Amino acid sequence: MSCEPEAIYIDLELSFDIAETIIKYASRHSIPVFFNASPFDLNYPMSELPPVDILCINETDASAFAGFAPLNSDAALRIAIQLQKHVNAAYYVIRMGDKGAFIYDGKHYHIVSSHIVKALDRSASDEVFSAAFILEYIRNGKNIIPACKYANAAVALTVQKYGTTASMPYHDEVMEFIAKKSF
Repeated sequence: MSCEPEAIYIDLELSFDIAETIIKYASRHSIPVFFNASPFDLNYPMSELPPVDILCINETDASAFAGFAPLNSDAALRIAIQLQKHVNAAYYVIRMGDKGAFIYDGKHYHIVSSHIVKALDRSASDEVFSAAFILEYIRNGKNIIPACKYANAAVALTVQKYGTTASMPYHDEVMEFIAKKSF
């Protein structure tokens, strides 16, 4: 009996050879790959990677990659198109901080609003976004918009607390937060 993962997360801290091997394995087994282009490294050969399901990048790394910040949808679209030239992905997600998450599928884009909260500590925001996004993406049948909404809510809760592990919310907390914000 074997145990296959439901999704795979890769970031630029993995060597290219390992990332390539993992992505190829995932492709052979129909496992979605979430590729976080962080921490951005100009020398990382992203264009040589096999196709991934989702490429995600935060605003700081997107700025380093493109040479300009994703301050609005036009800038985010320009960055997404540049990313598309380097990495073959079904979706490109650019986290734009308090401006939300920009989603591009190669033809259309959508912005998922963030939640305005008083941020005390952003140190765990990337990790929480990624984990919450992947969890909800799988749970919702690979529907990217609810996954981004869930991840944005999880991040909003996280940044209101100090620390990394201690600031990570539970599922019930995220759902309660979303319910309160729906009114």
